[in-house]
Amino acid sequence: MAQNDINANGLNYATTNGICTPYVCTITPTHLADIYYSSFQETAFGHIKVTLSFPITGYNGSTPNWSNGVFIGTLDSLCRPTSYKNFNVSSNGGGWSVSLGPAGDVTVRSTGGNSGSSATLYFEYDK
Repeated sequence: MAQNDINANGLNYATTNGICTPYVCTITPTHLADIYYSSFQETAFGHIKVTLSFPITGYNGSTPNWSNGVFIGTLDSLCRPTSYKNFNVSSNGGGWSVSLGPAGDVTVRSTGGNSGSSATLYFEYDK
């Protein structure tokens, strides 16, 4: 009888009073490239919406070799995909390929065009 009450009313209580908070992950940058801003936000269960912004030239004045691909950092564990994901996105006339690995590795490669002094990339994925 007690279990029936928990089953019937526990769900109602949780539905009424429970709070589900989506999480936001960031990238821990490497020394190879700078990052202005990174946000990997879960907008639905297992679905991540990304904003990634970075300068083309680093703060120290050096320019990473974007055409070969640059490992820019490691993504927090909650937002890592279960398998490799690749995205082709554009920013201000420049093309970019972003690769996410299950270990959290984030690699960005220029695919052509000119993004100016910085690039801001938007894409979404399912983990």
